[in-house]
Amino acid sequence: MGDFDAAVEVLSPLATPMEVQGLFCGVYCVSKAAPERALWHEMLRAHFGEEAPFLDAVDVLAAAQGQALADENLSFQLLLPDDEAPLEDRADGLARFCGAFLSGYGLSGGQLDAEDREAMEDLAAIAQLSDQLDDDEENAQNLEMLIEHVRIVVLNLAEPGATA
Repeated sequence: MGDFDAAVEVLSPLATPMEVQGLFCGVYCVSKAAPERALWHEMLRAHFGEEAPFLDAVDVLAAAQGQALADENLSFQLLLPDDEAPLEDRADGLARFCGAFLSGYGLSGGQLDAEDREAMEDLAAIAQLSDQLDDDEENAQNLEMLIEHVRIVVLNLAEPGATA
């Protein structure tokens, strides 16, 4: 069982790995560091509800994300279903990541300059991405470009010198 599958099993039914990763990344991009454990748990409860019983599982996931975002080799990758999954599942995962990222960023009080505002508008549009995509080559290529765009936006916002 891969990391993604293990995360799905632990987090279901309250959250998806994409949502947890997105929420964490949104919080991280405001402070340029992993949030304190108590604050992180507060954010989880605010986003997923008081009954969120999966704090240990998301702590492990969050620690890995914090390391990836801080890595100078740009190792950060989105936790999405693999390339073999149906296109609509991958698109839905990307939309969930973006929605949770925006929530985490907003819950942390992030402020934007004009350039970052445009990037966040892109994420908001992607959060509305329809999961009713035809599974064809053109849509698959477009989705891959969107995934890379989101990854770069997050890495740019996570940089210590970036505005937040």
